[in-house]
Amino acid sequence: MNLTNLLLRHSHLTTARLLLRPVTLADAPAMLRYASDPRVTEFVFPTQNDLATTEENILQYFLAVPAGKYGIELQDEHEFIGTIDLRLDSINLSAEIGYVLNHDYWGQGYAPEACRALIELGFDTLIEACHHTANSRSGRVMQKIGMRQEGILRNARQFKGQTVTEAIYALTDADFAAAKR
Repeated sequence: MNLTNLLLRHSHLTTARLLLRPVTLADAPAMLRYASDPRVTEFVFPTQNDLATTEENILQYFLAVPAGKYGIELQDEHEFIGTIDLRLDSINLSAEIGYVLNHDYWGQGYAPEACRALIELGFDTLIEACHHTANSRSGRVMQKIGMRQEGILRNARQFKGQTVTEAIYALTDADFAAAKR
């Protein structure tokens, strides 16, 4: 089974504290709470200021092509706190993981927990992730899930009108096996 089909078949994943599930338009108010926070959006996407923009982004990104895209919900509280996705590159047999959380939930281990769930589901490929070098908190999440820094990409891309440098991390088969021990 290819990874896209695997992700579509597993649209709901559970961890000890989280439910990873499809994002819906009903999540827009909760998403806007963190998407309007510049601390959250600084390294991810433009800050959103209204519900209509958030709803449009949900329609265009999460609902148009849902494979590998999940809302992060606290199981016990049924509270939507962020999103995580696995961006597939079938040509290079790799995938990139991305995540964003409401600031109120930073530092509680939710991002690594959600990342591990996706990696456990379908690790048959190289998993990569990168972060703006000024966003060391994201790099720490990558380290917590067993990823290793592969290098620095100077002047890697344009983001919010600035040229940014990124650190790239990867998780190989050997790293994955070692992390499971």
